[in-house]
Parts: sequence; C-alpha cells; structure tokens
Amino acid sequence: WEARNSRLSRQRQASYYGFDIQVNDYIKSIGEDAGDYTEIFELLRGLQEATAGSNFTILDAGANLGMVSVAMCRFIKAQLQHLNIVILAMEPVLSTFRYMTWNIRDNGCADVVWPINAGLSSDGREIELSV
Repeated sequence: WEARNSRLSRQRQASYYGFDIQVNDYIKSIGEDAGDYTEIFELLRGLQEATAGSNFTILDAGANLGMVSVAMCRFIKAQLQHLNIVILAMEPVLSTFRYMTWNIRDNGCADVVWPINAGLSSDGREIELSV
C-alpha cells in the first residue's frame, strides 16, 4: 500500500508537545489541527507517580493520522518507561487508518500504539461513513 501510494503522499516533520514526529499524509491534506490536548499530557504526567509495572490502556478514538497517539507514545517512552501502557488508536476511515499505521511504525511506536480500523458509537449500531 505504501509503495503504491507514495506518489500521492507526502512526508513532513511536525512538533507535538515538544516531540518531533514524522507525519505521512495525503499530498492535498490540509493538515491536522493539533487542537488543545494539554489535559491529556497533564494526565500522563500524573502517571509518573504510579507504581512501577502498573498497567494502563489509553483509547484514542478517531485517531486520524495518529499524531496525538505518536506524541503520547514518545512521552511514555521518555518519561513513563516504568509503566505498562498501551494506546488503542481507533480510526474508521480505511485510507486514513493506513496513513496512521504508517506513522505509528515510522515513529517507532508499534510496541505502544495498537491501530484498530473501527469507530465507536454510543448505541452500538453500525453506520456507513462517506469520505
């Protein structure tokens, strides 16, 4: 998939919360707004006091290109190595999911971030997405 779509893709560097990450996305992408994820990183900082070996699972629903998951992964690897943390990154749009998977691998996060090609709903029903 990557080889076939590389001519339609671009690679760029981005900085998220002090972590430089490589981002693969569509050439015509308008980019992903970093938004304000300060609360997430404050919660992660709070885990620094957790007992070594404790287990945590983080759910990134609607992970898009995986940039926030990758930044969290970098934070975990830099400051929370004493914990067992897994990030479940869910992205329902297949083409975006493939870029997310590419970004997770290229940023060395495949051991922490687990990509899932699915979405969530509040009532459990199936819906069809149009892109």
